[in-house]
Amino acid sequence: MRDTLAEMVLARVVDWDAEKLSEERLDLELMAELKYDEYRQFSAGMRFIESMSLWLGQFDSGAEQNTIYELVKRRLVFISSAEMQHYIRMAHADHAKPVLVGEAARRSGICENHVAKVTRSKEFGELQRKCLYLGLSDGSRMDDFRRFSNLRHEQVYPTYEISIKRRKRMVKSLAKSLGQGDGDAKFEVVFLIDDFSASGISYIREKNGKHGGKIAAFLQQFDDSEGLEGMFTRGFLVVVLLYVATDRALSRIRKLASKLLEERGIRLEVVAVHEIREAAASLAPNEMAQAEAILEKQFDRAVATAGYKMGRHRQPYLGFDECGLLVVLNHNCPNNTLPIIWHESDDAEIRALFPRHERFAGE
Repeated sequence: MRDTLAEMVLARVVDWDAEKLSEERLDLELMAELKYDEYRQFSAGMRFIESMSLWLGQFDSGAEQNTIYELVKRRLVFISSAEMQHYIRMAHADHAKPVLVGEAARRSGICENHVAKVTRSKEFGELQRKCLYLGLSDGSRMDDFRRFSNLRHEQVYPTYEISIKRRKRMVKSLAKSLGQGDGDAKFEVVFLIDDFSASGISYIREKNGKHGGKIAAFLQQFDDSEGLEGMFTRGFLVVVLLYVATDRALSRIRKLASKLLEERGIRLEVVAVHEIREAAASLAPNEMAQAEAILEKQFDRAVATAGYKMGRHRQPYLGFDECGLLVVLNHNCPNNTLPIIWHESDDAEIRALFPRHERFAGE
């Protein structure tokens, strides 16, 4: 009954004959069943086909509808809950652990390729315990990460902002594990973990010689009256570990963060479990030529807040920092994706296909 109603709504808003409507309905039902119905920001009672019908209904002509519809059908990348869980499972074993193997191999003098031998070494065992794993947002899913990685509870913390009381507890626990005094026990590696980055700007940015972003905020804690400095060895390693990231984001973080950390004598590595080539997940030149006029016409200037303008914004209808992405995560839609897909006005005059929940004020 519900599918029939959805088809009736779709038939009222799109300029398709009966044959095309029947063909597209089957494709839409398949997309909805396999992935899109699990999107978490749909309103109560809403599913993908209903959302698609209402969304397409706001375009002026059948040509506009077909252009935008084909763009979504052919090019949208939707990262499901199962896929994200898989990336979280892989994060420690396939990406964090190899970093530790490399570090321990250099200290022990064992060839890095002899992984089993390295992991049995004293150096590796100690280094594993001298690691901290900190979340950069709620998307980091640190509870799942800890369970999948079989890590000690006191090594994993959901935020990179560590209270003084928590710092003392972490060091005390480390000292007890290593059989050392509190003043001697220090961490040597910290993993900063998050779910997704498309531009890298929320992690590190520079303006007028000043740095901002989550990595800069983490480092600022070293300047507190009881800063983080006493928790870490000199020249410790920061590893930014992202479950999903574009090549643009990874390049930006490596370039700006390495410079900032080097000034403090801190080393850096940046890794992603799943790297997305921006060219493959954003508008191609021929698609831009077809869709740009529609994107610009449908763009709501209210999207371009002060936070939004931290990135490039000469063409704000391409999303934050003009990424022009066609990527949706099952729990939210990134603002680097085309606003035509995620922005919905309060009066519902502008509808979204995958409505976005704003996680950060001012974005």
